[in-house]
Amino acid sequence: MVVSEQSRRATLAQLPLGAFETGPDGAWDYVSPALIEMLGGLPTSSLLGREWLNRVHRDDLQRVLAEYRQAREFGRPWRQEFRMVSAEGATIHVGIDANPLPLEANDRGVRFVGLVKDRTHTVLAEQHALETHTLVRELQEAVREGIVIMRGDVVIAANSAAARIVGAESADELIGVVPADLLHPDDRAAFIDLPGSAVLSVRVGRLRRFDGSYVTVVVHGRPVSYAGADARLVAYVPVTDAVITAAVAARNEVQVRALEALIPVPYHRLALNGDEIGTLEFVNLAFASALGYTVDELVGMHVDDITAPDQRDATHEAMRDFIASEGAAPRTFHKRYLHRDGSVVEADLWSAIYRDPVSGRMVTMTISAFAQGSDAPSEPEGTLAAVGGGTPSVGLRFT
Repeated sequence: MVVSEQSRRATLAQLPLGAFETGPDGAWDYVSPALIEMLGGLPTSSLLGREWLNRVHRDDLQRVLAEYRQAREFGRPWRQEFRMVSAEGATIHVGIDANPLPLEANDRGVRFVGLVKDRTHTVLAEQHALETHTLVRELQEAVREGIVIMRGDVVIAANSAAARIVGAESADELIGVVPADLLHPDDRAAFIDLPGSAVLSVRVGRLRRFDGSYVTVVVHGRPVSYAGADARLVAYVPVTDAVITAAVAARNEVQVRALEALIPVPYHRLALNGDEIGTLEFVNLAFASALGYTVDELVGMHVDDITAPDQRDATHEAMRDFIASEGAAPRTFHKRYLHRDGSVVEADLWSAIYRDPVSGRMVTMTISAFAQGSDAPSEPEGTLAAVGGGTPSVGLRFT
């Protein structure tokens, strides 16, 4: 800025950023209108001389003084971020970018011309992003579900539960893993579009654990923003989960209700009347949402009302056989549900029968894994695939 002081200050006065100049003794001898406005309309005199130091947040003052003195002593640029206090007492985060001016004949010191940028919104956004990231990590560690964050085909973050389910010693072992490589070869086709899917999706498949064994999991994923870029959050729960096992083996209905509240995947309980299936006694939000209903709308509805019309007879036939066995072993079924909008939604079911030891009444307890994006039946018209009576399109096993 080898221009006259008058011209330089006239230019600074037009800038949208705050600006200041110092004399050779380090005191401020000019502040721009934008800087006055930034600090809430302070009197100009409250920033001139060394008064500007009174507007520096007291927790930052010693750091600011040290940097400012160093810049003046060595004649180098003064670039620093700190907090100032406005006329109303509000904290403003500022960034200073000041450069030494050419020395004049009588100067005994360094003069500066500097710009002041209000960084409050940027700093608060950065703090919020950090807090959100920390909260997400804490929540991931608190849940029972395995949770991984994927970008493209690769895991970029994972929680401890995800590591435990696949037999890894720590979540760090999953970073960089391509989950598709862990899928059973027969299940990969069902997941081929999951990483790039723009919607919530639920799938079922078998994951190869680090010891070479397989575990069947219900997987649900959704698009998210993570670390400032598009990603996908994928959660998975083994169908052999201890909560589900305990629910089947519960000794009374109070225990059943408490355990059902912990099941995160689509789930419903169905009342049985002799050898006939009846009404829905309990559904969770994941199940209701998959069919386009609220929980309250589904409770009390007969199961036929949410079954594809051409599959109702087959459903009854398969369930009579299951009921006759009194649920000696859980079974898997392939079913076509009727969505509220009239479309057909396919799902693979894992179902067990619970008999109350006191009243003797029976209910079915069922987990559903809904297919995505197709109304076309994957089984012949009028059939219901079941373990022992057919082959489900995706094998859900209970062990």
